Amino acid sequence: MPEFDSATPAELSPGVPDWSTVHRLLGELGEPPQSAGDWAKHFLGQEKVAEFFERGYVSNIRVLTEEQCDRILKDYEYFINPSKRHPGHAMLYEHHSNQSGDSNNVLMHGLGQWRLTRLFHDLVFLPAISVPSSQLLDQEKLRPVRFWHDQMFAKPARHGGVVAW
Repeated sequence: MPEFDSATPAELSPGVPDWSTVHRLLGELGEPPQSAGDWAKHFLGQEKVAEFFERGYVSNIRVLTEEQCDRILKDYEYFINPSKRHPGHAMLYEHHSNQSGDSNNVLMHGLGQWRLTRLFHDLVFLPAISVPSSQLLDQEKLRPVRFWHDQMFAKPARHGGVVAW
């Protein structure tokens, strides 16, 4: 078993790493923060924090660049395209290729993508997500944030189903 801070994942089967056993950023979506200033550049401004505590939400916070999104979309194929299924597919906590049951309203739902690819792993630790989240848990002070897994709903363009909420 790898050490807690190791970047070497455990393998659930030979050659299939379980990235959930790595408890830090790998750097797939950018250089991991090295200093307090690197973390601070992800802070929301006081106006956004106040907006959250007044309205219960904030909007228009960019967390990924177009280049990062394009890279993630390549890994996304593992979860929506049965012919490109990831060799670790059985490690997903849950996966429904079409949860709606209607082939005209496709709604893929999955949990555990972060275990299978380095890019989805790093989304769980991404400072652009975790830093603002830490600001919004408590109005008085920053709180540490640890996401334990991911969840994905995916709908093909102009062909997707409905997410009820």
